[in-house]
Amino acid sequence: MTVTGIVLAVLIASLVGTTFAWRASSVARDQEADARLNEVEQRRIAEFARDAAEIERDRADAESKRASEAMAALRRQSYSSLIAAANAAIGEGKFNSARNLLIQCPEELRHWE
Repeated sequence: MTVTGIVLAVLIASLVGTTFAWRASSVARDQEADARLNEVEQRRIAEFARDAAEIERDRADAESKRASEAMAALRRQSYSSLIAAANAAIGEGKFNSARNLLIQCPEELRHWE
């Protein structure tokens, strides 16, 4: 083998080695880029899920508040009806009935009975 042949063999081997190294590096860069894109996508999915959960929590809180307000309104309406019925019973001289009706009034709504 001559010097020229050896030099040529070394150049070819270097070129092949460089080509394989470049290709491996390119694949690694592509995989790294894919991993970054996947991470960004996963972060977006998590943010969307967090936002959706927050919206649902706010909706549930608002619904709970409406239900509490409706229940309070019903309690006040019931209280008013009991007072009106007790007043009617007193007007008819049915004091025991009036007393029983007043006892049924929720304590937290009693003001003067």
